Amino acid sequence: MTAVQNFDREQGARIRDGRVAAGLSIPDLADAVGTSAGAVSHWETGRHTPRRDRQLAIARTLGVPWLDLFGLDGR
Repeated sequence: MTAVQNFDREQGARIRDGRVAAGLSIPDLADAVGTSAGAVSHWETGRHTPRRDRQLAIARTLGVPWLDLFGLDGR
């Protein structure tokens, strides 16, 4: 596994952990940030990284700082 793949999985786990802590289902988070449940699932498994506008919406929805979810490189 490459460093990027590992980062994507860690980032996905942070999104999932934040969603669960906020008491949201995958469809709930998807609705809140304006995307599909499939997209959220792909983020959480590290298959895809959300766009910057979605990253900001995720952080706001989960009530956590953007840096805590997405790190310093802003992927």
